Amino acid sequence: MKLLATVVTYFPDVEELRTNILRYIDYVDKLIVWENTTGEAMMRHRVQLPEYADKIIFMSSGKNDGIAHPLNQAVEYGLKNGYTHLLTMDQDSCWDDIASFIDSVEKCEIENVLAYSPLMCVNGKRDTNVDIKEISYCITSGAIYCLDVCKKIGKFREDYVIDGVDIEYGFRGKRLGYKTLSLPAGMLIHKMGEPTKICGGRWTTTGYGAYRNFYIVRNHLWVLREYPEYYDDEQRDWLYHQSMKRIKYVFLGENQKISKIWSIIKGGAVGIFTRAKGIEMFE
Repeated sequence: MKLLATVVTYFPDVEELRTNILRYIDYVDKLIVWENTTGEAMMRHRVQLPEYADKIIFMSSGKNDGIAHPLNQAVEYGLKNGYTHLLTMDQDSCWDDIASFIDSVEKCEIENVLAYSPLMCVNGKRDTNVDIKEISYCITSGAIYCLDVCKKIGKFREDYVIDGVDIEYGFRGKRLGYKTLSLPAGMLIHKMGEPTKICGGRWTTTGYGAYRNFYIVRNHLWVLREYPEYYDDEQRDWLYHQSMKRIKYVFLGENQKISKIWSIIKGGAVGIFTRAKGIEMFE
């Protein structure tokens, strides 16, 4: 396995990012740091790892490209330069045991695999599976994608921009007969948003801004409409209630209430009444 990695950054905590990269850089052959940080702040938020200068490539378009475009740039780089797999990371995700995860990927003999996901601890909730299991999709952070399969099923959806990109990609692969596997190995500590207890600890809010709330709601509706076979009535009901809960949590425990609630409502309307543009293929 020739392993390329990519991490997408946006105004990161530089020391945290440096610590997180050091947890996995020795296990990959090359790392692309895609910088969504804009303007003069880019250099102030650029991680410095001079001991790995020959192993790191910094890329940017000079604007915030979300997640899908940077992932596609990494896939294209990997395909053009002989890499077989791509590890995708978030800036604030931290590996506890990447070595066993990579070892399990290399030893896995299951065919037609799009992506592998490690054991994860998300906002304090830890995976406990002890066997390999097939899942419909995996979150981007900590996933290892097979680049030859990526080329077959096409690009990550840049019209989605940021949220739901990983869900759509997993569903698309599944529809085409490819598997996403959760392996009982590794441990990635992942944080979603800025979890904050509200109303005396009764609920937890993610603290996402208006920009993220719009894409979360819109894109989940797009995925539901495009892949209805992977949703049952209970899951559809869950999506509806998640949108309602998002409004409730913003109202009860977050700032910028008007802009955030408006973005949720707008995301719902756009998600219901418009469609995503479509799938592009890698050349």
